[in-house]
Amino acid sequence: MLTTNLRVDVPQEIIDSVLDELQDDRAVLSTCALASRSFRARAQEHLYTGITLDLSAQARLSDLHTILITNPVLSDHVHDLSMLLRQGTFRTLQILSPILGMLSGVQNLTISGDMSHPPMWDFIEPELRSCMYTVMQRPNVTKVTAENVHRVPIWYLIRHCGQLRYIDAGKGVSLAPDSDGDSLGAIFPGWSLSAPPSALTSVTFPSSQLRTLRLDGIQCAIAFLRATDPTSCRTRIPHLQTLVLIGVDPYACQPFLDTYAQTLTTVDLAPAGPFFMQNMPPPPPPGFLVWTQMTALRSIHLAFVDWEPQTLDIWLHGTLASIPSVNRLETLRLTGAAILSVDMWRALDTMLAGMDGLSRAHIRVDLKRDCTSREIAERFLRDNLPCLRERGDVSVNWVDTSGEHCSEKH
Repeated sequence: MLTTNLRVDVPQEIIDSVLDELQDDRAVLSTCALASRSFRARAQEHLYTGITLDLSAQARLSDLHTILITNPVLSDHVHDLSMLLRQGTFRTLQILSPILGMLSGVQNLTISGDMSHPPMWDFIEPELRSCMYTVMQRPNVTKVTAENVHRVPIWYLIRHCGQLRYIDAGKGVSLAPDSDGDSLGAIFPGWSLSAPPSALTSVTFPSSQLRTLRLDGIQCAIAFLRATDPTSCRTRIPHLQTLVLIGVDPYACQPFLDTYAQTLTTVDLAPAGPFFMQNMPPPPPPGFLVWTQMTALRSIHLAFVDWEPQTLDIWLHGTLASIPSVNRLETLRLTGAAILSVDMWRALDTMLAGMDGLSRAHIRVDLKRDCTSREIAERFLRDNLPCLRERGDVSVNWVDTSGEHCSEKH
């Protein structure tokens, strides 16, 4: 009887390459990990690159603990760790500490609270806070992100976690600028602040490795400035390159531009616009930003939401006019300025096309409108930006509700 062996030996390198292409599809990776031994190692490597610890789910934490003990190599794959804080987390502390001890390769730490009931850092169980303080200070942890947590100790991250290269204070976050808990005493009688263990604050870094800073909201911006005030903070930040400020008043943006003028290469701002009411005169523009001393700056992105057209027009002229001629900017991006009239765009177009500091810059305009065709994008360039269109190196991007966009570039 004739038999045929249909088995084909595929080199492991090819299998690994295929699984690498599927690294974002967790469902397929989970199936692959169970399907074949030749798939398992690479699939598990991608599956365990990032994990989330729901500190209210004791059974799931126990299961994870068992898995890591049974197959300790999996812990080496974990680089992104998210800790989800909910009520009742104290029941999981006994098992959390050994899990964190095994996750020695974590590089990015995210601490998230419940959006509907954001926890206050000072009210988190002391043992849990100590666990998070310890992870934050590990030499290989380079990024810390906080979401929906109040009074995150930015002072601790700056002064005692000098290895951090990226700090992200996202939505729903407020920052504590220092270790002084007296301000809470007026709200919570008998309040006393539980500071980090002395072993974790015994060393203050003279210099921080921080490269990227993202702050959402005016409170976070002001708290960061207070935490890094040289009169009370001995830690310098000499390498900050990327700054992202969202919903921050321009007056509060300027101290960042001044303090880090010699190192910032990328500035991404979504400044809070002045309050205005319909059928009322437009409010005066907030303070113009000044870029004069920013010799290293290469990219500016300005995004606008709920600005009154006339106020935005005046503010853009005053802010962009200060880009010095010696600063050879590479990219200027404007998002959400569709509210400007044709005459306003043309005046801005004339100014931008004639600025020496933008002579080598690509000008990108993002308009949040329905994208219909490249012909309409071309018409916008022709009608609103004729000088930049003639100069070249300008693009218009219209983003639709699905996230797709069309563009026209000259």
